[in-house]
Formats: sequence, structure tokens, C-alpha cells
Amino acid sequence: MWRTEILIRHLTGASNGPTEGLNLLIKKVKRAGHGFHEFDHYRLRALLHADGVNWPY
Repeated sequence: MWRTEILIRHLTGASNGPTEGLNLLIKKVKRAGHGFHEFDHYRLRALLHADGVNWPY
């Protein structure tokens, strides 16, 4: 059932680890912020915690 996907993963070495790491970081920032009312504030806080990653809007 997952044969093709498993083979591709072993051939390419692709991993979703970095994406999962950023997702955890963003969730942590959101919990610590106790709710942001403006997206720009939330984005700036996430960038500060991610050590200045430049994500497009």
C-alpha cells in the first residue's frame, strides 16, 4: 500500500523533520503569547524565536 512512498523516501532521503520543527516552534510561540490580536505581532514574535527566518507574508 505505501510501497512507492517508502521507496521514494529511502531513495531521496527527504524528511518532513524541519517542517515539523517549525510547526512546534510556532505553536510554542502561540501558547506563550496568550492570543495575538494582530497577525503582524504574531509574525514578529515567531521570527524572533526562529532566529530571524525571513518568511514571505
